[in-house]
Amino acid sequence: MIVVLDTETSGHLGNKLSSVIEIGAVVLTEKGIEVGTFSSLVKPTQGLGGWSKYAFNVHKIDPDLVMAAAPADQVWEALLSWMSLHAPVTAVLAFNVPFDRGMMKKTFPASEHLPWGDCLMRRTSMALQGNRKSISLMNACAGLGVYLPERTDSAQHRALFDATLAGRCHAMLIERGAS
Repeated sequence: MIVVLDTETSGHLGNKLSSVIEIGAVVLTEKGIEVGTFSSLVKPTQGLGGWSKYAFNVHKIDPDLVMAAAPADQVWEALLSWMSLHAPVTAVLAFNVPFDRGMMKKTFPASEHLPWGDCLMRRTSMALQGNRKSISLMNACAGLGVYLPERTDSAQHRALFDATLAGRCHAMLIERGAS
């Protein structure tokens, strides 16, 4: 099984105070068929401060809900438990592996031991443009013919929504033989 995950954060990777505040994941068969989902808010490891205002403007997650969420160690255990239901997990993918892997490691240090795989953004860019330059998730979906449900304000930049779209991109790359 393959897990495709996405994170929403309280800031950028380079900010030492930023952490994962939401994680969403889908589990796919080796052929790219979705068979399960996971989603959880995560209480920030460093609390919230003025530095997180920009991030909250992007993903629109209610800061009060985030502060009431389960702490990182409990969410990590829940994620591992969910993944164990779909064992063996052969790879953990993300649309932007360098960012998501880095933020996961900051918030969940043991995540460095996950079987991280290729960056879907780079693979999609190579398949569509012949290079490994950045491409947005929305442009990747459009280029691969992935159905894009209309985003509502509440779904904008949410982890499970983006993990689902990234998983569908992965499935299209498999279908095209670009895996």
